[in-house]
Amino acid sequence: MQASELVTYVSGRSGRTWASSVLQDARHHRHWQRVLAQVAGLHLSTLSFPLPTSGTVLGGTMELHGNNISLACFHGINFKSKSWALFSLKEPCISFATEAQEIPSTEANEQLDVHVVQTLTFSLGMMADHPHAQHHSMATVCRLSRNVLFPPQFRTLQEWFHYAFANSEIDAVDRFPSLERERSESCDQQRSRSNNSNKLQDPNHTREVIFALPSLQLHLKTEHLQAAKTPDVVGECKYSVSVF
Repeated sequence: MQASELVTYVSGRSGRTWASSVLQDARHHRHWQRVLAQVAGLHLSTLSFPLPTSGTVLGGTMELHGNNISLACFHGINFKSKSWALFSLKEPCISFATEAQEIPSTEANEQLDVHVVQTLTFSLGMMADHPHAQHHSMATVCRLSRNVLFPPQFRTLQEWFHYAFANSEIDAVDRFPSLERERSESCDQQRSRSNNSNKLQDPNHTREVIFALPSLQLHLKTEHLQAAKTPDVVGECKYSVSVF
């Protein structure tokens, strides 16, 4: 075997070994080991001393929240369908937090395990200073049907929003965006629509509540203790769920 062939063989073998190691780490969700190794002893401009070689806690949080989420699914090709479904969420919030830290290994000396904690929280109606009463619905799935034969002849998207969500109790229809051409209409047309708002409040619909949820909070927390060596088999992850 020539020298060039030997180099090619060794480099190809090491490449396959590295790829296999990365694949094994991904299968076992070992994402923090390489990151913790990179920050060990790291010098930061904001600190007068380097980070410790072990024990640093890494992590982050992500949170999404809003006032209302509203979705109307029409049984047909457009707004003129005779029936549709409304999916409504009031004050939804979802938060995800994770942290990882190296700790002394319980199986081998001079090696470090990685302890990972992940928390997922989902809530409805818990953002206000005064939480909503339990009998108030914070999420609903409703079926609406038009009782008249012919659909209305609205010309703007805002009017169709009011028409579709007229019987909803938790959707803030007035917060829906308007098209540019609607904002450029004359004041007389705007006053005309406001005078007709009472008609939109009673569009002669039949409303059926299929599903409803009160204010609640769902808390999901997982803890992983990952050994210094990659296990041969995929382990199980235990988690706990609590609803308030």
